[in-house]
Amino acid sequence: MAGMKLFFVLMILFLAAVQGWAQPLKSLGLIGNRVQERFETLVQEDLSLLEKEGFYEAAKFFRNFPRELTYWTQDYVGDYRVKVELFALQYRDIGNLAPPEVAESLENFLESLRLGEEPLPQIIIRERGEKIFYLYVLPLKVKKSCLPCHGSRIRFQEELRELYPEDQARELKVGDLRGALVIEIAPEALNRFASKLSKSP
Repeated sequence: MAGMKLFFVLMILFLAAVQGWAQPLKSLGLIGNRVQERFETLVQEDLSLLEKEGFYEAAKFFRNFPRELTYWTQDYVGDYRVKVELFALQYRDIGNLAPPEVAESLENFLESLRLGEEPLPQIIIRERGEKIFYLYVLPLKVKKSCLPCHGSRIRFQEELRELYPEDQARELKVGDLRGALVIEIAPEALNRFASKLSKSP
């Protein structure tokens, strides 16, 4: 895993130095930062809903996170060829189980945490037929606000067992890896966004 991480870091440094790649990489980082900010806003809204409306309304709201983040990111980037998903190794909903390429990034994040280092975002190239897409994989760590639903003293035991019988996202601590925020974007959409940024004052 450490070798994979070194390869990733060297690859990013190389791409950043190559003419024509610096702006797209900067743009991808900017998109990632803004999507993370939007994600955190949605988390706070979900926690508020949990207190006001109860568990089931909050769970329904959370299930819509990927769709809400996708629509928001498409609007921000100005292109529909963008999708946002949430994946984990310790999943709550089996629909969030990480596919193999994302699982490898999550393992790299875990290795970084074991070494006492901050995990770095990773870029994956995904082929779909004759088209390719970039996956920008951002680590999500457990915060104190996550503990009522993911810690050792879960408030909603019965409700979670009912909705998520295969739940594995328990007994987590602050700073643990919760999962990954994954932004899938077509190269054309990223280049279009990068071009727009380069022309802005």
